[in-house]
This record gives sequence, C-alpha cells and structure tokens, in this order.
Amino acid sequence: MKNDKLVTQFENENEYLEIDFILKESDKDFREYSVEISDSKFEIEDSKHVSNLRGIYEKLQHSHFEFIER
Repeated sequence: MKNDKLVTQFENENEYLEIDFILKESDKDFREYSVEISDSKFEIEDSKHVSNLRGIYEKLQHSHFEFIER
C-alpha cells in the first residue's frame, strides 16, 4: 500500500510494469472493495526481446478487478 493505493510491480531483466489501484469500499454484499486503476506504467529495454508483461499492460483497460475478503 502506498498513499491509499495498492501498487503492484512486475519486473524482469527487460521489462517493468507498475499498476496503481485505488481501493474503495464496495456497495455490493459479496465484495469487500471495488477497485479502479488510477495509473499504469510499462517500460521495455529492448523491444526485440519477447515481452512477458506487454499482454497484461494492454489488457488493463478491458479488465475488471475485485477483491473479496476471505
């Protein structure tokens, strides 16, 4: 957690991906939090190498995330 955001970082020798999520209490009974992506950053050192993180980065805009308390 960083400044009321959940920050996830993925990194390998050629790539870096950081995703910031804003957490809010959900109004749904089965969810603890609703989540919104506030920022994402993708960097690649050498685009000639196969990317393992680009697919995640490109799907962020079309993805739905939720956190369920267990």
